[in-house]
Amino acid sequence: MLPKKKLSGAEFKKIRAKKLNVNQKSASLMQTFIKLGSRQKGVEEEMCRSGDQDRSLSSSTIIGSERDNECENNTSATLSEQIQEIEAGENNGMETESTSTHNSKEDTDTQVTSDLKSMEKEGGISSINSSSELELEIINYNNPVNWKGDKVFLEQLIKNGPVYGDNLDCYPVTNTRQFSKKYFSKILPNGNSIQRKWLFYCIERDVIYCFPCLLFGGASSQFSTKKTGFRDWHNIGPRVKSHENSTAHKKCVIDLITFEINLKKRHFLTDEIQKMILSETERWKHILKCILDAILFCVKNNEALRGSVEKIGHPNSGKFLQTLELISHYDPILKQHIDSENHKKYFSPKIQNELIAIAGNAVRNEIVSRIKQAKYFSVILDTTPDVSKSEQLSLVVRYVEKNGKTCSIEERFLMFIEVKEKTGYALANILQKVLQELGLDIQNIRGQAYDNGSNMAGQYQGVQARILQENPTARFVPCSAHSLNLVALHSASISPEIITFFGIIQNLFNFFAHSTVRWTKLKNALNITLKGFSDTRWSSKALALNALITQFELVLDLLEEMTDVSIYSGETVIGAKNFQKNLKNFDFVILLVFWSSLLNKINKINLLLQKKDLTLDTACKHIKGLLEEIKENRDGYFEKSERDALQICQNCTLSTEYKEVRKRKIKKMSGELADDFYLDPKTKQKQLFFQVIDSIITQLSNRYKGLHEICSDFSFLNGSVLSKMSLSDTEKCINALCDKYPNDFNCTEFIQEAESFKFQTQELFDIQGQSALEIYQNLHKYDLMAEYPNFATALHIFLTIPVTSASCERTFSKLKLLKNYLRSTMSQQRLSNTAILSIERIIAESISFDKYISDFASQKARQCCL
Repeated sequence: MLPKKKLSGAEFKKIRAKKLNVNQKSASLMQTFIKLGSRQKGVEEEMCRSGDQDRSLSSSTIIGSERDNECENNTSATLSEQIQEIEAGENNGMETESTSTHNSKEDTDTQVTSDLKSMEKEGGISSINSSSELELEIINYNNPVNWKGDKVFLEQLIKNGPVYGDNLDCYPVTNTRQFSKKYFSKILPNGNSIQRKWLFYCIERDVIYCFPCLLFGGASSQFSTKKTGFRDWHNIGPRVKSHENSTAHKKCVIDLITFEINLKKRHFLTDEIQKMILSETERWKHILKCILDAILFCVKNNEALRGSVEKIGHPNSGKFLQTLELISHYDPILKQHIDSENHKKYFSPKIQNELIAIAGNAVRNEIVSRIKQAKYFSVILDTTPDVSKSEQLSLVVRYVEKNGKTCSIEERFLMFIEVKEKTGYALANILQKVLQELGLDIQNIRGQAYDNGSNMAGQYQGVQARILQENPTARFVPCSAHSLNLVALHSASISPEIITFFGIIQNLFNFFAHSTVRWTKLKNALNITLKGFSDTRWSSKALALNALITQFELVLDLLEEMTDVSIYSGETVIGAKNFQKNLKNFDFVILLVFWSSLLNKINKINLLLQKKDLTLDTACKHIKGLLEEIKENRDGYFEKSERDALQICQNCTLSTEYKEVRKRKIKKMSGELADDFYLDPKTKQKQLFFQVIDSIITQLSNRYKGLHEICSDFSFLNGSVLSKMSLSDTEKCINALCDKYPNDFNCTEFIQEAESFKFQTQELFDIQGQSALEIYQNLHKYDLMAEYPNFATALHIFLTIPVTSASCERTFSKLKLLKNYLRSTMSQQRLSNTAILSIERIIAESISFDKYISDFASQKARQCCL
């Protein structure tokens, strides 16, 4: 053999330049990815033309590349058949390549199989999907550093094997040494050659690895170390032989083969199991739908689900299980499930809580999606203690909802939140946290409505002040109904005479209510029973006064009857005589007439203010109307009340004289007259009337300043105001509004829209006399939102601002029904989800829970089948 010829200097220079070029391209080359069941055209041919550059390309194939026509023509068999052929060939372990494909019983096209195998060796096929769909999987199968450690990836990698890197003509030179292609096979003593399937070459890192040891052997040698690999080309021969003859390596190979066998067994059973799962899923869907319907039936009707015994068929099993038992009489599938010996019935409290949570979250997500669609919203908060002495915060959101050609104002309940502190700081933090969890942006809040408590409405430390610091456009409106109730409460405690008057009425109710005998007599004698007072029930005083004044004569007759000592006890007789004395007093009668008339007017407005769809302009009209009526009749209240009181006294044959009060002796001071100043009873009563009326007028003016201010900012949106307003006044109003909402309007366009809207929409609808809500509905009806975007946005914001927190009070009524003394240990999550299903039952009935039931049923079916 001739000695090896030494290369010239120019040749060495070319080799160095070529190596430098390879390193630069390898450093900048993007990692390429394996496509399940796809390969690029002419990988081997391209490598021959491009040299070392294609060594990095051959490690993986870009996913999503188009199949070439030549590959399609050569693969006439179906893709699933080709996979079976490949997998069957790989199962032969360490047999030679020449016999591997012939030994597979499933081979139907030998040529196709060999083609696919050659493609797999080239890195063109790393995994094949049975559906033959092109999917993107961002994985480099040639570089172990990028391999994931999850079970799914492990199965995919073992099924298809790594990219071996055995299709390169030459390999990079390191210290005058390089890897040789001959190490991919082993020469036996008899001259036969077998492939080393355990060895693969990493093109990017210029190292070799042992595939089984990488997966099952840990980091016991360089062949199984991801970060380093093996690159000692000088000693590669003995090191490869030593490694493949080691006990640890052989154990890893056995583990790999065992895993492949189990993987294929599971693949063959997939179709059968899938059919079982589908059948079981349909059965569970039906059963779970029955269970969910029974739960929703109980929840929507505020009923307790559980009984004292968690066993269906037991008399004390509770309404949920009894409802399921009733349904099973007409449902054979549910009947079979109940009667089966399977212990997995899914009737347990845990399943109840899971299904309640699924349904509650579905309703809550639906509401949140509608809020996001509307963009702007307002928050309404209030707190109350529950039966377990926990403080519950009710969160209600107000927004404008669009449905086709119509739109409406909605106030939706979201959840109950248990709070440990009631300070403004704590409540504001809770609100911000909940909104963030729900995905609602606090910057889209345009209104706040709370009661008049200092922790809520405080000017500096209240919730409203802290939210305003985060979002200055979240305008605060004190609850109008609560404010009106406070007006009446404060006026009713303005003087000792008024306090005594209401005390007599409350004690009269207690006198009858504390005895079943007296209450029975009262019910038999009166058409309407007497009512008591409540500081939180806004209309309680008006109802109590109406019940007494409309049946005043009957009450006196009943008290007269109860003074008979031969029939009633001494306590009853004494109480009846005392109340007779108080009720027959003319001062009491005139106050009864006065307060009944006054509170009826206030109560009518109070009921109007509690509507969900009430807007600020309508509320302002009602408040202003009440204030003007009281001012106008201020001087005539006493005379009218006196006339009506005289009529009642004449009908009941009572005295019409004012009660004489003894003249009080007042100490004479220096410079005073000798005689004490004295007012006759009638004049004193008249002054008391004026004192009460003036107090109401003052409080109505002061408590609704914020409401009137916001109405004034948006007053030009009212049809009657806009139609009569001049252009200069309109510009002033719009400029002032844009200053307060700088991120919501384009001021110049807004002015142009308002001026043109006033004249151009006359042919469609008459804006004069229309409220803001009616104008907004017409804009939506005639698809004019795009033509008047700023005008529509202003109307949208105005309608979003709440008037009262009455919706929170209504949720408290549900709270008392859901969490009563028998259900005082209910968890907070179950309470909140149950409440939203009960309060927002219309949305709950409109939502299809099929998707949630299918997901839930699939989980249960797989648990049973697998």
